[in-house]
Amino acid sequence: MSKIEYSILQKTCVKIIFESLTNDHLIFIKLSRSFWKLNVSFLLMFHRIGASPKNK
Repeated sequence: MSKIEYSILQKTCVKIIFESLTNDHLIFIKLSRSFWKLNVSFLLMFHRIGASPKNK
């Protein structure tokens, strides 16, 4: 294998690894956002359940 072929192979490997990492990162951000929304909705729900007897 020549040096040019090797450098091209190296660049494509780095590109593939980088793309997979960024995709995982985006998936993680989406998951963490959805979990955060779930937590907020649960907190609001429990707050309403806790506050409802006091209001009546």
